[in-house]
Amino acid sequence: MAAGSLLWLAVAAALATALAADSGEVRRQWGVPDTSIVVGRLFNFSIPADAFQGHVSKFQVVEAGEDRLPSWLSLVEEKGSSPLVRLVGVPLQGDVGPHYLAVKAIGGTHGESQAQDVFSVEVLDEERIATRGPCGSGDPIAVAVLTVDADANRESPEARAQLLYGLAKFLGFSTKEITLCPMAPGEPAYDEAALLAGAGNSRQRHTQGLRLRWRVGCSSDVEAAHAAALARLETAARDSTLAKLLGHSIVGWHSSAAAAAVEASEQPIATPETRIVPTMASPMIGGHSSHAHRHHHGDHVRHGVIAPSPTLTMVTLPTALPIGAHATIATDSANAHCDWLGGEWCFEATPTFGPGIVEPTSRPPEPSLSPPLQPTVTRKPGNSRPMLNKRLQKLIVTAGKVWSYQIPKDVFLDAEDGDTRNLKLMFVTSAGTAIEPRSWIQFDPEKQTLSALPLDDNIGKYTFILEAMDAEGDTVQDMVEINVYASLPASSAPPLENQAPTRRNPIGQINATVGEILRFIIPDDTFYDYEDGSTRYLALSFLSADGVQLPQTSWIQFNPRTQELYGLPLDVDIPRHEFQMVAQDSAGATVTDVFVVLVQPRAQMKWAVEFSLHLKEDFEAFSRNISRKVLVAWKLAQLYGDPDPRFITVNTISQGSVVYAWTNNTLRYEPCPTETILQLMRRLVHDNQTLTQRLIDEMRPEFHVLKADTMPLGLCMDKGLPPYHCCGSGNSSCTHCTTSWRNYSTS
Repeated sequence: MAAGSLLWLAVAAALATALAADSGEVRRQWGVPDTSIVVGRLFNFSIPADAFQGHVSKFQVVEAGEDRLPSWLSLVEEKGSSPLVRLVGVPLQGDVGPHYLAVKAIGGTHGESQAQDVFSVEVLDEERIATRGPCGSGDPIAVAVLTVDADANRESPEARAQLLYGLAKFLGFSTKEITLCPMAPGEPAYDEAALLAGAGNSRQRHTQGLRLRWRVGCSSDVEAAHAAALARLETAARDSTLAKLLGHSIVGWHSSAAAAAVEASEQPIATPETRIVPTMASPMIGGHSSHAHRHHHGDHVRHGVIAPSPTLTMVTLPTALPIGAHATIATDSANAHCDWLGGEWCFEATPTFGPGIVEPTSRPPEPSLSPPLQPTVTRKPGNSRPMLNKRLQKLIVTAGKVWSYQIPKDVFLDAEDGDTRNLKLMFVTSAGTAIEPRSWIQFDPEKQTLSALPLDDNIGKYTFILEAMDAEGDTVQDMVEINVYASLPASSAPPLENQAPTRRNPIGQINATVGEILRFIIPDDTFYDYEDGSTRYLALSFLSADGVQLPQTSWIQFNPRTQELYGLPLDVDIPRHEFQMVAQDSAGATVTDVFVVLVQPRAQMKWAVEFSLHLKEDFEAFSRNISRKVLVAWKLAQLYGDPDPRFITVNTISQGSVVYAWTNNTLRYEPCPTETILQLMRRLVHDNQTLTQRLIDEMRPEFHVLKADTMPLGLCMDKGLPPYHCCGSGNSSCTHCTTSWRNYSTS
């Protein structure tokens, strides 16, 4: 009877799913897989067609808990009969860490049918990538560097991507070989130890500048293909051809020997088996996923004056080029940029250089992780993208033993080309980089077979990307998880007993300061589990010293999904607090780390000014909610264009409704920084005696601002900065500023 009931339930569930699909109701199917990208590389990720089922009319993608995407990402719609979108961008160093994105599929006549999924994009630091250098052991890498007169921090995601794609197309190489990074203030445009160098169409920078880098060889040897590309680059950089193609002036270029690539990390980078989703109610705090020092929470960023580029003597390039090469590339600057509204990458015209600049007539195709941003291609009408038919199970490999595995033919299907055997397969790392020839695992694309011989150093969990491409160039991906074990149990033996996680690097002590926002991400190497991996793949619980769950009213809280401690200590929280961090593996085994949070008194400083906001909040409820207290500070930091609230010291949180008072801890006291205070005040109020729309918008939708106050203190009290009170339009008891803004005007 029980078996019959289960069978009936299974049939009913299958029928319900089929009916929902037939009705066009939008539902989550496979979902969007987690992915990753390296700092400075091009991120070009399409929402899989099989992520949702039903009649989807459009997609919306935002950062989880926010109403917009991270600043380094842009959503691009592709032309087609069905809605197709891709995420495009180039992350910088400040974007390192996980980014959680919420994608919503919308269907129905009036958008009434919706489904949502959350996935993560982890921006990896170059030093964390588990790859070995392409050159011999200890040999430096020859790197070419193009200096562009553009500010990477001010460029849009599309503009950054355009720079990478434009240069890759010009060089004839994959975008995966090129990285983008901003220049430091005062950094020279050239390396005085350069092997080769050349001028651009502009002698000096007018912006901070950025650099595009790519490998050209080993030590002082430039490979033939790269020598040909550098020969073209020399002329194109000088005669403005490359500047027209990239949309920015070229300051110059050089090639020099750089330190060898970082060896494989101790623990392989992997994708967690369980997806980590941020808590929407918690303040979503962006930042690095690891610290340069255990208890150091970042340095202040200082920007300096841009120094003019030094003059450098030109170096003649080698002229030995491949036989059969020819040269002529013409450029039409009008077509050099793309129609982003249409979601296409144009670059239809080809640049033309003068005689003597040669280019190989052909190059082998480059494997790619995700559909690269390609020139517009005419496709056969009605071509369907291949689809993921059957996901690969986790693969297990034994260290010291030869292993091979052919990709099953039913993993991918394509309406025109058929099963997996008729598709082109590409196998790359989770970061989208090619598998090195000396790697312990290799892939034969002809036989569609994986082969491996891992050693003891390779024991661990790995995640790779398997991509299938049809004859028309459309692709689909699947994540492949491979576990390398020391040994496998005999089939007749009982399963191995689960090993409890261990504590590798205790947290020790975390320092906090009264009035300053505390944010501390539990380091990835704090715990380790033999079966599950590092801290990121374990479930963490934050408890008091007595092993009790902390109440929501505590000044310090923990987000278990982002594995982050956050809080706002006040004077009553001085001095020392002891807590427990419990790590639990997938089998339920645990390990505990006891650590201390030391709350130090605020620095004994004299403040020049105090700012405050009156928020329409219930004071008792606000006082008990640490997340909202922290969120106000983060919103103020965004208002002033700061990356985090490090420059904000919260003085008091008092009643009426809620008065949130703070000061800028970077302001000097003597002499009174009148001009700086005026600039800070202008972010709060307008000349017309009303709150700025920027302040109102930045605090919405979580907070409604009733009034903004500025109180000069100490030496600033007699510097033309009297107490200033400005009310919002929603405050019926106060409708204007009690002191005219013109009293503070410097004009």
